Amino acid sequence: MRRRCVALNQTRLTFPLWCDALPRMKYPLVESIVECLYFLRMNKDIRTKTMTHVFISYIHEDSDKVQKLCNDLTSKGVSVWLDRDSIQPGRRWKNVIRDAIENGSFFIACFSEAYHNRTKTYMNEELMIAIEELRQYASERAWFIPVLLSKCEMPDINIGAGSVLSDIQAISLFENWDEGIQRMVEVIQPTPPEEVRWAEIMEEHYKRPSKPRCQSCGAAYSVDNMYICSKCGIDYCYKCIRSFEEVEPGGWKCECGGLLR
Repeated sequence: MRRRCVALNQTRLTFPLWCDALPRMKYPLVESIVECLYFLRMNKDIRTKTMTHVFISYIHEDSDKVQKLCNDLTSKGVSVWLDRDSIQPGRRWKNVIRDAIENGSFFIACFSEAYHNRTKTYMNEELMIAIEELRQYASERAWFIPVLLSKCEMPDINIGAGSVLSDIQAISLFENWDEGIQRMVEVIQPTPPEEVRWAEIMEEHYKRPSKPRCQSCGAAYSVDNMYICSKCGIDYCYKCIRSFEEVEPGGWKCECGGLLR
């Protein structure tokens, strides 16, 4: 079955009055409107499946350890947000940090003996912003991840509902670094690189001013009638796709080795 049928069925779930009340082939304008609504919905679905960044809060005395943490998480597919790398010149850095915390998928707070020795640090301000955000999540949702870079105590900061920050289970990286990284990755569950690439390709396709053309026959079709390679981004129509090897239901192997779907 062509993906177009699946797409229209999904659209009917959202817009049943439009799809069922009007014969689609007799009303091309309605056809186009419903397709546009489906594209918008599909684009939103792709975005929600892709994880955003993980904000890392730390003090600069721990920069070397934090950089190692960032490198290890990045190698596992985690998108890391670090102030020294992510704030562009000319931006109001306090506003940028607040936005990054509020829009992040997770917040990692790095505590250490050096943190406790500081009498004043902007990390405390980041913690307050993060706690405001944490209070909006369900109690069973892991969002705030405390990390111990050295042997130290967690600060007893009130986080609401009779709980303090030290009630949240921390990861002791100083005891076993590799195991701690693995535990973090299991909680974060980063989006696989191939899915990130697929989301980027689909977003590019939706921004195209004209319909994509089949690489094989040259025919132009709407996006939902095309099979797109998740690796190279080449398009094939639902007719020409049959010449490829089907490696999974609804997925064919592209010449570059990627998956056409």
